[in-house]
Amino acid sequence: MPGEEPFLAAPAEPARLAIVLSSGALRGLAHVGVLRALDAEGIRPDLIVGSSVGALVGAINASGVRAGDIGRIVAADDFHFGSDWLTTAIVRPRLSVYQFAEKNLMHQRIERFPVRFAAVVTDLRDGCMGVFNAGGAALAIQASTGLPGVFAATTLAGRDYADGALSSPLPVRVARELGAQRVIAIDVTYPPVESKLDGMVDRLFQIGLVLTHSLASQEAQEADLVIRPTFPAELTVNMNNRAALMAVGDEAVRRALPEIRNLLLKPAPAPEQRRADARRCAGLITAGR
Repeated sequence: MPGEEPFLAAPAEPARLAIVLSSGALRGLAHVGVLRALDAEGIRPDLIVGSSVGALVGAINASGVRAGDIGRIVAADDFHFGSDWLTTAIVRPRLSVYQFAEKNLMHQRIERFPVRFAAVVTDLRDGCMGVFNAGGAALAIQASTGLPGVFAATTLAGRDYADGALSSPLPVRVARELGAQRVIAIDVTYPPVESKLDGMVDRLFQIGLVLTHSLASQEAQEADLVIRPTFPAELTVNMNNRAALMAVGDEAVRRALPEIRNLLLKPAPAPEQRRADARRCAGLITAGR
C-alpha cells in the first residue's frame, strides 16, 4: 500500500450540482438509496463530497459505478462497515477498508473519476480538516473512515489522517470551496436525542454524538437543501438490515423530490455570492504537504 503518496488538490472549477454525503456509520447505507433514487430521476451531480461512510459510498458512485449497482456491492458478504473490518482475512473472509475500496474502485485515482470527488479527513496532529481529491482513491477512503481508537490512522507524507467526521461530518463548505453552485446535503448523522444514556460508556459515546451533531448543523445551514432520511424506530441499524437502510434513502428522495426539482430550476447564484470560506485551518485544500 503506497502509504507515502501525497494527495494533491486540483484547482476548483464550477460545479452545477454537488451532493454532500455525511458520516453516520451504518446509517450511511441510506446514502446508497439517495443516490439510487436521484439517478432514477435523471439527477446526477457534477461533484460528490463525502465524509467517513459518505466518502466510501460517494467514491464508488463517482468512480463510474451506477447508483443502482452500489446496493449490490454493499450487500456482498465482504462488506462489513464497522468493527467487523478490524478482523483479519485469516479470521474471517472479509476485506479491510483499503482492500474493499481497492476492489470496488478498480485501483483508480480520484482525478480520473468520471465525476469529481473529494473525501474529507482530519489531520490528527493539528486537528485540521483535510481534503483528498486526487491520488489513490482507496487510500483516501481508508483515511476518511479511520475512526481513532477503532482503526489505525493513515499516514501520508509523515502526517496521520483519520475520520472526516471529527472535523467535518457534513462537508458543505468543502463543496462550496470546490466550486459548487448548488449543494444538496444528505445528513444521516445520529441525532443525540435518540440515544440512550444507561451508563458511562453510553455517556462517553454521547459526547461524540453531540459534537458531530453540532458540526453538522453548522454546515447544514450553508447548503441549498438538506435531506435528513427518517429511520423508523423499529429499524435496527445493523448489517442484517442493509436493504431496509438503503430503502430509507430512497424514500427520503421521493419525499424531497419537489424541492429538489424546484432548486434545480432556479438560476445558479454568482460564485462570489455563495462561496463559503472553508479554510478553517491553513492549507485546507491540500492534504499531504
